[in-house]
Amino acid sequence: MSRLFQFRAACVLIGLFACVLALVASSRLEAQDIQADLDELARTGGGTYRLSVPRMTVANGVVVPEGVTLDLAGGELIAILTDANSAGARMSSNSAVRNGTIRVVSRGSPGTQAGAHAAILIGALYGENASPDRLSAFEGVHDWVASDLTLISDKRVAVGGGLTLGAAAIQVVGGAHRGLIERVTVPDSDVLQGGILMDWGTVGAISSAHVADSAAAFRGGTGYTTHPYDIVVRDVIIGRLTRPSRNETGSYGVRLSGTRDIRVERVAIAETTEAAFRHTAGDLGFEFAKPADRGRALRGIVISGLTVEKAGAYLVRSDSYADNVGRAIIAGYRPAISPIGTTDIRISDVRGRSTRGGSGFGVRVDHQRGGEFVDISVHGFERGVFIDEQAYDLRLVRLVASESAIAAISVEHPSRPPARISIVDPRTMGSHARAREVIVGRSDDVSLTGTVSAVVRVVAGARRPKVPVGVAIRRD
Repeated sequence: MSRLFQFRAACVLIGLFACVLALVASSRLEAQDIQADLDELARTGGGTYRLSVPRMTVANGVVVPEGVTLDLAGGELIAILTDANSAGARMSSNSAVRNGTIRVVSRGSPGTQAGAHAAILIGALYGENASPDRLSAFEGVHDWVASDLTLISDKRVAVGGGLTLGAAAIQVVGGAHRGLIERVTVPDSDVLQGGILMDWGTVGAISSAHVADSAAAFRGGTGYTTHPYDIVVRDVIIGRLTRPSRNETGSYGVRLSGTRDIRVERVAIAETTEAAFRHTAGDLGFEFAKPADRGRALRGIVISGLTVEKAGAYLVRSDSYADNVGRAIIAGYRPAISPIGTTDIRISDVRGRSTRGGSGFGVRVDHQRGGEFVDISVHGFERGVFIDEQAYDLRLVRLVASESAIAAISVEHPSRPPARISIVDPRTMGSHARAREVIVGRSDDVSLTGTVSAVVRVVAGARRPKVPVGVAIRRD
């Protein structure tokens, strides 16, 4: 190789290196400029900021200020996140993000909360509301919109045992309210915790690990919990979320924890490892919520139009149980409200199949008062529908369970039996006897009405079961 050629090659490499440095520098400048532009737009009365390039890299994401719409104009915002709790885009009241892709490239040591290094974060993370007098600027954000988006995050935090924690595509937390999430796509991921997650938040000295201390803070006015409400989610597509599931640590399609007045419509999911849809009261429920939240606790939740190609541990799982409060009661704590809450949740028009071949549950309900499940079809689970311990006052209408390994529908628990369960027009199918069975085990006041296309097995310990005349019954 001639010295001239070597010299020219070196020049080319130096030039390329210089270009890379220039690109990095320009990205950093763009990051500073876009935030400055967004802030200036908000200062002058708000409006729409449109991305002017097809792809822009920003450092530690952007905050969309109040009164501002960030229009990605079909482009991609790449957020290189190194701050522990930053997000691709963080929303304020009366703000919007729409029309493009947000991709989080997670670096450094991200926080373990699902909102840390999420593509979109709405609300205040745990620990950000220091006290009632020192609330985060993001607590209680309202009138926000996230629409026409593709959302990606590669956050991966090792937590031991070969497990990692990822982020949410969209995390809604605390008292965020009056929001709209629509026409959102979440591509395949082996690390995301979930597609759309909504979780209760804390203000001041509230800790799920210390219920009695939290009660003292609540009574003293130095702490309380906050809860997402008045939010609509519709027309969402979620790909294959294959994060491994161990002890309920897998991936979720949509999860609601400690919410009220939420509507979710038309969600298509390719695969989840934990639950396609999860509803729970959360660790503390509404025990330390303000009166407005407590008065509507777990009410007004409507889920409809959920289709799932492959579900892992659960297609749908629902409870209204403040489990940490329940455990504290055993230790002598006296709660203000029952740890098993009352809900009017309505879940309808759900279709899904098991990904595990005869394991998991199509629908499982436990520790819950109230709820209606309508037009739900499940295929290939261990139990198609399982009404488990301390489930009360449920109404199940037109459930269809096929090829269940143990039972199409079972209502039973050996020590804390479910009670007042109404099953209307159930239909079971399968290539073996158990797949066609409705099991009424240890329970109280389980009634089957309408057209019962199943064999009903009534087990010793069932109190006051009601089965229509002419339906085949087996008694054990």
